[in-house]
Amino acid sequence: MITHRKFDIQTFRNDIALVRLAQPLDLEGANANLETVCLPEPGMNFSEARCMATGWGETQFRRALGVLIATMLPTVFALSLLCCLALAAEHSAKASTSQGPLSGNIVNFDGKSVEEYLGIPYAVPPVGNLRFRKPVPLQSWNGTYDATKAKHSCHQNLYPVIFIIPTDLSEDCLYLNVWTPRKDGALKPVVVWIHGGAFKFGSSHERWYNGVALAALNDVVVVTLNYRLGIFGFLNAGNDEAPGNMGLWDQNAALKWIQRNIKAFGGDPRLVTLFGESAGSMSVHAHMLSPHSKGLFRRGFMMSGTLALNFPVESPSVNAERGKKVAQMLGCAAGPQDDLSTVLQCLRTKDAVELHKASEEAAQNKICTFFPTSESEFLPVLPSRASPKKDYEPLDTLISVTADEGAFAAIFQPDQRLLEQDLSQLDEAAVRKSYETLANIWSLGKAIPIGKAYIEKAAPHGKQAIRKALIDFSGDIYFRCQTMAFSEKHSEGGGKLYGFVFSYRSEKYEFPEFFGVPHTSDIPYYMGAPFLDVEKYTDKDRVMSRKAMDMLVSFARTG
Repeated sequence: MITHRKFDIQTFRNDIALVRLAQPLDLEGANANLETVCLPEPGMNFSEARCMATGWGETQFRRALGVLIATMLPTVFALSLLCCLALAAEHSAKASTSQGPLSGNIVNFDGKSVEEYLGIPYAVPPVGNLRFRKPVPLQSWNGTYDATKAKHSCHQNLYPVIFIIPTDLSEDCLYLNVWTPRKDGALKPVVVWIHGGAFKFGSSHERWYNGVALAALNDVVVVTLNYRLGIFGFLNAGNDEAPGNMGLWDQNAALKWIQRNIKAFGGDPRLVTLFGESAGSMSVHAHMLSPHSKGLFRRGFMMSGTLALNFPVESPSVNAERGKKVAQMLGCAAGPQDDLSTVLQCLRTKDAVELHKASEEAAQNKICTFFPTSESEFLPVLPSRASPKKDYEPLDTLISVTADEGAFAAIFQPDQRLLEQDLSQLDEAAVRKSYETLANIWSLGKAIPIGKAYIEKAAPHGKQAIRKALIDFSGDIYFRCQTMAFSEKHSEGGGKLYGFVFSYRSEKYEFPEFFGVPHTSDIPYYMGAPFLDVEKYTDKDRVMSRKAMDMLVSFARTG
């Protein structure tokens, strides 16, 4: 079967669905309630087609009816519309928070009902005079809040490499999402996902981060959240108007909201596990170090990233200097004597896109524009100098890297020919030089001599070997060395620590063989994506996903 381009659901469980047939459907052994009406004629556009399969299929998608009605109205009979609308009205969930009541969706997945609440605000929108400031606690709302639809993603400079590109961007973005199995009286463990993206891009709404499968298949409460990015989340002017680490303060505010409210969703506030990947994993580490996050979570799962060797942490002075460059580019500052409050007030009047563009230029087009800062209220100590006994809370920690972390980093270097399986058209000198470019755009110029040693060792074996050395160098310098440094320090502090390498590669993985198992390739398995996007994954992938989710949830339950 194929679907309308706007009806992007691959799996149908326990709902009504309409799909266009690519070829005749053999109903023997299929769902008895699924029935072929007719087949479209060759060349017929979907909008013209009257030939549909209709009936009780099995779908996990909570809004299947609404999407179908919105996009295929000409093809649905009035009687069917009335039937569908009546069914949709019955599918709602209710919860009561400290801000007031809210309504969500009920999603049927794998024979289980999961309550889904999307776009719950956890702080006042950081707009206008609140731009660059810490998040402000949210007051109560009037009436019942509609948590049936996703809200905005945080404003960001779009970087279309392999990510789902957010389209609904806004500074009004401090929202979280909750998935919970039907409440049975017993409180359930809570897993809180923090997305990655170099502290510069990303969103809790990416398709990988749908928590319904993880919640349904493992009887846990799943929370995902947005936090401010780039200059909006990490400009540090050294005062209350822009204290730095606003994105981390956002996460902290979300964790406090979870402590106050998660019982209303059947979650146990004493069993909160943070897990994240890349910048999300580094965020988990930041919360382990911050005195402001103590007691807000019990365990941490860190996937591909720590702050142990200070990457990408920077000093407030370096961050502020970059902020001054942005202000000068936008006409908000002329020299060192300018009043800081006046400069920041000027920056608050600038368009978000202008700020992103100036940030890129001020950072000399490096991947990260504004970093978390140490020696600040949220992170008082530089991570590399943190005392295992004094600064590390002895939390249970699970930590991992992928087998080929560096292949992902290589995507960001300018010469895209390096990403082709066949390197015959690429000069060897260009391959050899690429490690310098890569180190510079990731703000690790000091690592260039190390990269040179990797390349020189591989050079006698040809361009393929040199590229593999580039991948190994990138993976070691950005991820594996940081992971080892964290592990040593955390163990000294007395916390339980479990570590592993994720080395599974799907037969359907879309990137070339030389990529191996790169950065980000593990995420879908922990979130249950192979059960949501069935056509994109194999049965073997679903077995792997089951194992990954079982490990995560077992850790969340007992450490």
